[in-house]
Amino acid sequence: MKLFYIIKKELNDNIKYIFFSLFISIYIFLPQIIYFTRYKRLVEVLVMLFLLFLLSKLSKYIFAVVASYLIITITIITHIGIHWGSKGIISRIEVALLSPPQETIEYLKSYIGLADFFLLVYVCIGFYFIYKLLKNYSNKLKIVRIIAFIFFVSSTLTVATFYKNPFTKILPLNLVYSYEEALKWKTLVKEREKYIKTINTKNKLQTLTKNIFQYNKVIIVIGESANKNHMGVYGYNIDTTPFLSHVIKKENWFKFNVIAPANQTRYAVPLALTNATVKDFHRFVHSESLVSVFKTYKYKTYWISNQAKVGKHETYISSIANESDIEIIKNPDWLTAKIQTDKNILDILKTIKSNKNKEMYMIHLLGSHHHYKDRYPDEEHVLMQNSKNIINEYDNSIYYTDYIIQKIFNKFKDEKLLLIYFSDHSELISLNKHGHGFLPPYKDEFEIPLIIYSSLQNKNLQDISLVNKNKIINTESFNHLVMYIMGIEQNNTNISFQKDIFSLDPKNIFDFDKLQRYQNN
Repeated sequence: MKLFYIIKKELNDNIKYIFFSLFISIYIFLPQIIYFTRYKRLVEVLVMLFLLFLLSKLSKYIFAVVASYLIITITIITHIGIHWGSKGIISRIEVALLSPPQETIEYLKSYIGLADFFLLVYVCIGFYFIYKLLKNYSNKLKIVRIIAFIFFVSSTLTVATFYKNPFTKILPLNLVYSYEEALKWKTLVKEREKYIKTINTKNKLQTLTKNIFQYNKVIIVIGESANKNHMGVYGYNIDTTPFLSHVIKKENWFKFNVIAPANQTRYAVPLALTNATVKDFHRFVHSESLVSVFKTYKYKTYWISNQAKVGKHETYISSIANESDIEIIKNPDWLTAKIQTDKNILDILKTIKSNKNKEMYMIHLLGSHHHYKDRYPDEEHVLMQNSKNIINEYDNSIYYTDYIIQKIFNKFKDEKLLLIYFSDHSELISLNKHGHGFLPPYKDEFEIPLIIYSSLQNKNLQDISLVNKNKIINTESFNHLVMYIMGIEQNNTNISFQKDIFSLDPKNIFDFDKLQRYQNN
């Protein structure tokens, strides 16, 4: 009985601390309780809430530190969940790490809304509650501390029976682990660079066929976030592609039905340009790119990009760009990168003198990357002046890309020319949702254009065009498609007609045919 009275007295002395710490624990996990995606996740949240509450009985200072960490990470996770879904946290972190500051600013312009304002208010209020707890309340509950410690240890051990390491599996505990996982691309890139240095081009050239089509200029234009369903050349009800819509009627222009293998640039481009596949992306590490293939055939290779570069050797795309003879990045310093239109590309091409040498240009546009209204000039080459909504802004960006392609073509049209335009991935476009990289994904994110011009009569190009009428090409094999068109590969067996794609990262493989289009327009 004496023990009971001691506990009762301590509880009476500290009842405010107990209830206030319980209130804070509930408050911190409230966004995750409201925004739970499955019942297992709700149980995880409630268990973490209970453990946090017990932690407050052991030490209010440790509680304050853990609570501060949780309120920040839960806010980040909730923001991601609202805009992109609750999965793929590691990939989201990787995107953030690979994004230049100006792109981050554009992201904030495009996707920060009223819900995020409330999240910011939630964070501020949460820190105020934690401050009040530290300043005004005490937890001098000796016996209750002992009981809390017993419950905390037993509860933690119970959780450990289900999760051997919850810090790698349970959000938000695993955010630090997710950050470390997101940095693994650097290891793969370094491994690939070592492989590229070992390639002996001279020995390999002796075994290669000489029966290739003799183009002296090969131009490969990689678009950004271009949805073919918003292109007049593919039947869109607004002619956003007046140049392509006109020339596609000519004999030497070809339009293909293709899908992208991934819904983010950092994977879609290496999948297209190397031997990596949807089911085996790791092949990228020990695969030269299309750039090195053309170097083998004595083409002088250019990598010209209007996309900001994160680092000289730090990304999958950087490692491919480094294979070129001449690399021109309009925004080479990611710390000071300024977003400009693709007129940059035209300015660069003007500095390259005309010649009859064998040259291959890999041109990476900024295209229709969000923030769409910054992708085209305000006054000239605009389809719809004073655009009224996000769809109009996106269509304007497609219209401007069509203009850029026309200018590139005009520069090289008198050459023995192979010109190829395709997009890395597509874009979901509607009035209330837009972007790419959703999980689960939508069909909208993979439906891309592929347009090819050949100044030479090319039987391989004609043959694959006929095959494409019945089979959709997956641009995971874009490099093999180009090699077949060039005559470097003698048959089309390496061209992929698979419907496998992945969203965010290679772990999330889907069947394109089973995906849904976004319906709420």
